[in-house]
Amino acid sequence: MFIWTSGRTSSSYRHDEKRNIYQKIRDHDLLDKRKTVTALKAGEDRAILLGLAMMVCSIMMYFLLGITLLRSYMQSVWTEESQCTLLNASITETFNCSFSCGPDCWKLSQYPCLQVYVNLTSSGEKLLLYHTEETIK
Repeated sequence: MFIWTSGRTSSSYRHDEKRNIYQKIRDHDLLDKRKTVTALKAGEDRAILLGLAMMVCSIMMYFLLGITLLRSYMQSVWTEESQCTLLNASITETFNCSFSCGPDCWKLSQYPCLQVYVNLTSSGEKLLLYHTEETIK
């Protein structure tokens, strides 16, 4: 929002009586004699401060999340690469599973439970392989 002010002072009003009509109209038509003054200076300052505060908060969140995610990645057992040799693979039992083959069709099936033991060459331990990290805990 802008407020238009003219460049005229109170002393220039005295000269208006001596000017002709053309000069008076021309004086009102020239926009470069008029100055623009912003009326929302405090609002603009608040908007700039809000933008800077949002940038600072986003940088802090970047470091906070980066540190927490990096720490969980570094402590994960799945990030280390190792060599292992197969010791034993056996099917221990079978589980019943029902599945849908259509809107009114259900069938039963069995699937095996496979256990795989490996020898970890770096430490020499005999370990059971797991599918996901959550099954270890």
